[in-house]
Amino acid sequence: MPLLRPERRRPAGTVPGCALSLRTVVLAAAVATWPALDSFSDDTASPASYGLSGPVGPKQQACTGIDLYPDRDVHAAVAQAAPGSTFCFHRGTYLLRAPIIPRSHDTFAGAIDGAAILTGGDTTPTAIRGTHSGATNVRITGLVIEHFSEAGIDARGSAGTEWILEHNELRFNGWSGAEPAHITRGNFIHHNGVVGLEGGYASDGMRIENNELAFNNTKRQYATGDNGGAKFIRTTRLKVLHNYAHHNDGAGLWTDGNNVFTEYAFNRVEQNSGSGLTHEVSCDASIHHNFFRDNHRENNLWRGAEIYIHSSPNVEVFANEIVTGGNGIALRDSKRPEDDKSMRECAVNATKFRIRNVRVHGNRVAQAGLSGMVSEEPQSFSRANAKFDANRYVLPRALGQSWEWHSRQHDWARWQSLGQDIDGDELIAH
Repeated sequence: MPLLRPERRRPAGTVPGCALSLRTVVLAAAVATWPALDSFSDDTASPASYGLSGPVGPKQQACTGIDLYPDRDVHAAVAQAAPGSTFCFHRGTYLLRAPIIPRSHDTFAGAIDGAAILTGGDTTPTAIRGTHSGATNVRITGLVIEHFSEAGIDARGSAGTEWILEHNELRFNGWSGAEPAHITRGNFIHHNGVVGLEGGYASDGMRIENNELAFNNTKRQYATGDNGGAKFIRTTRLKVLHNYAHHNDGAGLWTDGNNVFTEYAFNRVEQNSGSGLTHEVSCDASIHHNFFRDNHRENNLWRGAEIYIHSSPNVEVFANEIVTGGNGIALRDSKRPEDDKSMRECAVNATKFRIRNVRVHGNRVAQAGLSGMVSEEPQSFSRANAKFDANRYVLPRALGQSWEWHSRQHDWARWQSLGQDIDGDELIAH
């Protein structure tokens, strides 16, 4: 079926709103008939700019150091070596009955002469453990890490540990592929029990770049909320760039709890069962030049959207592309616990974790659901300083009331009368 071409809608107010039941009918077919990326032009990035910027997973490399083979005692070799050693894993499968504890400046490298697979037999908690190790500047590259009962790699440590986790394959682990390193790049992270990447924990300047996060949460874990492609907690100056998060059971990308000065850019997020990107109980974020398609299929703003800003002040959302059968961009304002230290680190005008000082502008949104804001308190709409401006929307012809504000759904004329998207455009597909 060819993709629909949008046309500018006739003057606002001449197309009546439709019933919610009609919206439900449209949701079923929306993605199959949605506009191509070239329907959105102007100042947004080209489709090639979104997602991975290079290959992921182990790639062949040279290694000079201590040679390891599957029949050698890896733990003894690490314990006997001086700190700062390089360990070269030759091809084969290594069964680890306990985590490897690195020392500062150690390197663990595979993909030298074939696949080097570290396995925990579904009983060993993790392959390489950073927590409480005291090790800094550890590099892990070229390895396949699978069947550990918790995280494939625990790269968590105190701020400034400077671990690098690059070009590994992290798969079939009980909880997560990894607790991410200071630099986590070029990894293929898939089919882990609950979440692909999870962590942060007081990190400063963490970079999550050029990773593929796919098919995570195989256990269908929902009780904890820690599920999906990646979830970050308590970070400062986190950058999430050029990742491809798809087909995860849960959110594609998620910052939840005391994340300050976060940047999401040039990511591609598709076909996750939860929201495409959730930024929750955090502050000072820039979300720009990302592409979202067919995540969540939700049409209730309280429950999710392609971009979902939840109780977070000082956020700018701009130049993103969205194509969805559900909600486009949602701001949810709720009473949430406060963390005094994190709130002091926020930039300006943030005294609590609420929707405050949020600007959504210059995005291209093809949606069958809603965009807008919901709040537990009516007075929040006047206090929030939340502004939608210069966004372009493409809607199914049948839908009219596609924006929500102050507990009501509105058509384009009413949406603009509320002071939103004064310089925006509404188009309809036909």
